[in-house]
Amino acid sequence: MKTPPYIIILSGATGSGKTSLLFEVVEHLGIKSYDKHIIDDLIENDPYYKSKIKELLEKRCQGKCDIEKVNIPKKYNIDKNLSHQITDTYMETREKYCCKKQSCSQKLDNSIKKSIRKGENVILEITGMSYPKWLFNKDLDMTDTIIKNKYKVIIAYSLVSFCELIKRNYNRSYQDIKRFIESNYKSKAPRMPNIREGNQLGRIKNTIISVIKKECINKNTVSWCGNYKLDNLLLFNNNYKMKLVYDYKNDNNDNNDKKQLVDNIITLINKIEKEIPKKIKKIKKTKKTKKTKKLINLQS
Repeated sequence: MKTPPYIIILSGATGSGKTSLLFEVVEHLGIKSYDKHIIDDLIENDPYYKSKIKELLEKRCQGKCDIEKVNIPKKYNIDKNLSHQITDTYMETREKYCCKKQSCSQKLDNSIKKSIRKGENVILEITGMSYPKWLFNKDLDMTDTIIKNKYKVIIAYSLVSFCELIKRNYNRSYQDIKRFIESNYKSKAPRMPNIREGNQLGRIKNTIISVIKKECINKNTVSWCGNYKLDNLLLFNNNYKMKLVYDYKNDNNDNNDKKQLVDNIITLINKIEKEIPKKIKKIKKTKKTKKTKKLINLQS
């Protein structure tokens, strides 16, 4: 008997490590092949988006650009003006100018439908700040095909502390802008999301809690969850190394107390958000050890 295909929705704030999450989830589920549909890939390589980001950077540099002339603030501070300009260009490209005759959103929808009709394993990426009800309500034909092919739908979240997200997004934006300039604007064009705006982590937490409260996995509240129930919810801690910390199906077999379950999830997420990544602790400890060795040598 053929194994039902999966729709895997990779979720998490920008910079939380959804690429790493992909490999972890695929391995966890034992999936060997899949079709990946990620809108950022379409936009970052789009000629219009590249030309507009080039224009924006050269205007900021007042001529020929290098990373120093772009003058990105130090110590993980995002330049709000630059961030808004790049984000506005991203959204404009996404909805109007990308992918020639159709928007990137339309192109993504069409490619998702094609994979679902073929019964392939499908990988999607979202921030997870809201529930992806659009996948099951937007197009009746697509929902019917999901039902017909008996898809298992799984949402997996990569969770990272706020301070770690700030650092990662800063580093990634800096490196992507540098690479874009040094490639003479031929590599993928950068994005610069401002993680400090929009309460991303709070909205992600609320969505995860609502998935439990609305029983999207078992009973499915159609008005909130859409026309198709989830098969599972997976939570990963990616503050240091991607680690599965919650699996609804495996960790919830004996727990019928929804309030207790929600409280446990809130405690888990709060702990991850406040966590200091182990890597940082390890570096500090190593430096301390080296200083101690020097003192011992001086005393001898």
